[in-house]
Amino acid sequence: MSNRITHISFVLLMALVCGAMCWGCSDSDDKAADPLYRFTGPDWYKHVVFYEIWVRSFNDSNGDGIGDLKGITQKMDYIASLGIGGIWLTPFYPTPYFDSGYDVADYRTINPEYGTMDDFMELLDAAHKRGIRVFSDLVMNHTSIEHPWFIASKDPNSDKRDWYVWADEPDIPCQPADPQFGDSGWLWDEEGQGYFFHQFYPQQPDLNYRNPEVATEMLDTARYWLDMGVDGFRVDAILTLFEDLPSVPEDDFICINHPETHVFLKQFRSVLDEYPNTAMVAEAWASPEETALYCGDGNNEFHMTFSLNMSVGTQMALLYGSASSLAEQIGLSLEPMPANGQFGLWLSNHDQPRVMGSVDDDRRRAAVAAVMLMTLPGTPYLYYGDEVGMTNGTGVIVDKRDESRTPMAWDSSDGIGFTTGEPWLAFAPGAETANVASQENDPDSLLNLHRKLIALRNDTGVFGTGDFEILHGETPGTEIIVFVRENEDHRMLIVLSFSDADADLQLNVASRVSQAATLHMSSMDVPALDTGNAGNYSLHVPAYGYAVWEL
Repeated sequence: MSNRITHISFVLLMALVCGAMCWGCSDSDDKAADPLYRFTGPDWYKHVVFYEIWVRSFNDSNGDGIGDLKGITQKMDYIASLGIGGIWLTPFYPTPYFDSGYDVADYRTINPEYGTMDDFMELLDAAHKRGIRVFSDLVMNHTSIEHPWFIASKDPNSDKRDWYVWADEPDIPCQPADPQFGDSGWLWDEEGQGYFFHQFYPQQPDLNYRNPEVATEMLDTARYWLDMGVDGFRVDAILTLFEDLPSVPEDDFICINHPETHVFLKQFRSVLDEYPNTAMVAEAWASPEETALYCGDGNNEFHMTFSLNMSVGTQMALLYGSASSLAEQIGLSLEPMPANGQFGLWLSNHDQPRVMGSVDDDRRRAAVAAVMLMTLPGTPYLYYGDEVGMTNGTGVIVDKRDESRTPMAWDSSDGIGFTTGEPWLAFAPGAETANVASQENDPDSLLNLHRKLIALRNDTGVFGTGDFEILHGETPGTEIIVFVRENEDHRMLIVLSFSDADADLQLNVASRVSQAATLHMSSMDVPALDTGNAGNYSLHVPAYGYAVWEL
């Protein structure tokens, strides 16, 4: 349920905003001995590329039209071929599917539609043998109305009554996180003879974290999956974990980003710290200052957090060609982050339109988007299918977000390689070319561009933690951005054009190039980049052009 707080299309959002390497190896790393783990040690997550998989749509192993855990395991070699170092699995728990699985009915079992616990353990083993870590999605703010805890809480005398927020009359003045979840945060329950509080769909009652039993249970749930072997979590809807008590005056009432949330998160981080080389990323869409708080001091809350402003910046560049807006939003996002904090970066996900929608299905623009994702500060989260240019579908089961959750296109057959049965959701258009088989052997395909970019990230280690400096693009109205990523071993220069017109660019690289630079990839003809002509460098940049050099 990513981006629950601001679940609107990016168009509306824009209107509102106008050999193996070992980086940071540690003797305590119990997995460092396995050479398949290219990045090990406590900061491994800063260097890998994650791959988000909508479990229901990735690969159907048994022909029932629904993606499953065995299906993911069957495609693990493909995932490894991308250079992926981490997988984020969307919820695979039992659910009545009122909110596409983010209404969890049991935190510690597997949805039978997706398989068994044995299937999950086989998936973990297959991933780990290929040097791929696995994050599960942890939904902490609420459960399903079908969770046994909530069913028990309907009895006013039950010891579970206080596990949720019940009241005789609505007494918390918080509205649902988005209008799609209703016009009131309270719902009368006849069986429970009371109102229960929900910030999301009415079928998702909020847990009461002021009850220490709830907090302990959720921490133990995290331990349960960590003991199983997961490498961390993507944590859903973290902004809404706590609200003020009813006694607080309405004008002063805090509904999201409550200070007590951070007290709990420090306990949560201490659980992760019991398990070497684990990490977690927060869905914490808020102002730059509030988002940064979810990394604590850089070492005591989340390891990574998704950033609203970084996402706004990338979409402003893709939708409107505004490199200057991208530069501005990056600056706003970076400034308050603690020294060890890290962004999780994405261009599309299970709650937002696919990146091909943002670039009007233009392959050139999609390539620029891919280079941007893989070179900006932070850890990239690549959404399944974006690497082959899958676009938005039109089928809807739960709500409009299903348009970006269509089955993965593996080939151009009738079932697009996803299923031999009737798919649970209609396929997206364009699968005849936007599929893995069609692009596998084409060196110029979008798929193989992603492989090259991820290989460059993996081989240099500079993009995850290297310094970031903008050389061109901060002037309002600018459509080309030029920046440098640098660490002790590597200095990379990146040029990205978001313009539909050609342009001539003048740069001075005298202080940065000590000898002829190495061109790693480019969509345009470029002259040699060296210190000739006093370091002044002229470059003709075509529409939607890009280039990446090592200086």
